[in-house]
Amino acid sequence: MNSEVVFGLENAAWPVLLVGANDAILLTNSAAKNLFGAVLNGQHAELAGIWAPENDGEPVGFLGRWEQSPIPACILKFRVESGVVLAFTTTICQFTSDGKKLLTLQLLRALGAL
Repeated sequence: MNSEVVFGLENAAWPVLLVGANDAILLTNSAAKNLFGAVLNGQHAELAGIWAPENDGEPVGFLGRWEQSPIPACILKFRVESGVVLAFTTTICQFTSDGKKLLTLQLLRALGAL
């Protein structure tokens, strides 16, 4: 994986997740680690570990549908370290690195959303 792409977002003030196959979280920036805490520290962190049930289906299914019909941004809900579910305007960008399909999810707090 070309880590320079990811680390370009390391200093972003908003949480950024690099997601690989089967919703595996491969890398995160500091803002994401601060927001989601220990659930992202494990070697096998998965998007399902922070995905709120209020979203439409499981993460793998959502990402599959997104891949078929990409949209620039959507509102997704995630469970943060405190256990609270927060809504985020989420931008998703797909790219390929070393022959692997990857997604970046950038999470911006959705104003006025619960």
